[in-house]
Amino acid sequence: MKIFYLAHEIIPRGYISVHIKGVIKALTEKGHRVILMMPSWGRVRQFAPIEICYIPILDIKGLKFFLGVLSWPLYLFCKFILSPPDVVYVRGSPVFGLAVLVAKVFRIPVITEINGVSSFETTSISLSQKIVQLVSKILYSMVVKTSAILLPVTDKLKKWLIPTYHIPANRIKVIPNGVDEKLFYHIDKEEACLRVGLNPSNFYISFIGSFPYTQEIKTMIQAAPIVLEKIKNTRFIIVTGESGMLDVFQPMVNGLGLKEAFILVKSIPIDIARFWICASDICLNLPTICEPIIKNDVSSLKLYAYMACERPVITTDFPTDAGVVRESQCGLVIPPLAPDRLADAIITILDNNNLRQKMGRNGRQKVIKDFTWSRIAEQIEQILFQLVLSD
Repeated sequence: MKIFYLAHEIIPRGYISVHIKGVIKALTEKGHRVILMMPSWGRVRQFAPIEICYIPILDIKGLKFFLGVLSWPLYLFCKFILSPPDVVYVRGSPVFGLAVLVAKVFRIPVITEINGVSSFETTSISLSQKIVQLVSKILYSMVVKTSAILLPVTDKLKKWLIPTYHIPANRIKVIPNGVDEKLFYHIDKEEACLRVGLNPSNFYISFIGSFPYTQEIKTMIQAAPIVLEKIKNTRFIIVTGESGMLDVFQPMVNGLGLKEAFILVKSIPIDIARFWICASDICLNLPTICEPIIKNDVSSLKLYAYMACERPVITTDFPTDAGVVRESQCGLVIPPLAPDRLADAIITILDNNNLRQKMGRNGRQKVIKDFTWSRIAEQIEQILFQLVLSD
């Protein structure tokens, strides 16, 4: 099957997002031809077996969004005439509002993946920003209503989409994020510590990945003194590509006298991330209250990476991630923004080596069963075949 995968987003440091790469690679391995289409200003490193087609969109500050809105349908119109796909797969974005209408004219089914949403609020901003957000709201509605199938990553997103856009429930299929289990796997702690230059005799509590809200890391920092009072050879690791934020947290760490207890690491290649995870005794996934961006629920890529590496996790009580942790018994669930509860959970797990090992094994088993990209691609593939056969 030939699939056009549309992504209109800025890719930092020339890397394709983990989700895009995982889905396309898995579908390609199943015999489909997937062509990633993205703006010419977002050129990335080439990743086999991903086939990339760059859409000529001018990179003009302040006009990039509107140029994208107009350029996508024009380019796709030509592509549909010359070499049409069987399906168009869209990374949910208002920029594709007119593009999906072109696909509908050509009777090409559209699947839209929804990893997060915005309420398009227009308060306390300039007139030009209000205009952009109003247009974005209209275009996003067009994307959602024109798509044959919507693929939100959480059930809460599904429940929000149904009344907000009056979408029948049978047009929405929840498909979570996933992980490459061949990239993230168990490595002995001593070997991993040697690789990243850590002392294996210490306990390591790690947050590895991006964080949209600083409260996540602040909670970790605030919990540290409580943990250190009970278990002095504990160290805390923050590894993130958001290097500018590390400069924000360093004074907070220093102010609490925790400089020696914290290891702050700027961006690393994804294939090195597993060594930092496996050097850890516990990994943290601490989404906080983040309305309206993702409707207070997440399907965290970092959580599945932790689990694949057989490390116990502590996550905050958001429905999807917390449900996975509780069902698989791969860690503990705590309320958001509760450093005392986080500290108690860390101490509970560190005090019991057998519990840590059991949680780690449980996590890997759950990932292999439900959350590899291959499993995710199987679910998408079933939907693709149903759409094509019913068209």
